[in-house]
Amino acid sequence: APTLRSRCQRLNFSVPDQEMAETWLEQVSPGINATMALRDSAGAPLAALKARESGALELRSAWRDQLYALAAQRIDPISAASKVDKDGAAVWLRAFMGLLREILRGLAGVDAEPRALALSHRLGAAHVEQLLAEAVESQRRLQSNANPQLIIESLMISWWRRTAPSDKR
Repeated sequence: APTLRSRCQRLNFSVPDQEMAETWLEQVSPGINATMALRDSAGAPLAALKARESGALELRSAWRDQLYALAAQRIDPISAASKVDKDGAAVWLRAFMGLLREILRGLAGVDAEPRALALSHRLGAAHVEQLLAEAVESQRRLQSNANPQLIIESLMISWWRRTAPSDKR
């Protein structure tokens, strides 16, 4: 394999600009929320299209709504975690990390979804950093023999506690 690689020309492709990617996505997948689909897929239009076609885009959107409901203390973390089956844990974790990425956009003063922007003001950088560290560790643990249900429960409890309004912390 190293010999083969040394004889190949390496081509690097960058992510297209936002406007071009949105236009393309809207043409090939009418009705898609191209802006959110691209944010959810780190700007990669083919990944966004694949997520739409597989239903993962809508699922991640529903899980983000669930996370907002947790942050508002409208639902409890254990019952919310019970709705994520073990096969969906990795997709849920991707939605969780996508929401944290959106909150970071708000903290950085970059255009962010209004609900994420509101949470960014409540959370602050330190809590987002801790949640990201937990999410990365959870991703590593999901690839081992760890119990997916316990991982999701742990993250949801941490999210629920950290996003609680300051008078409830």
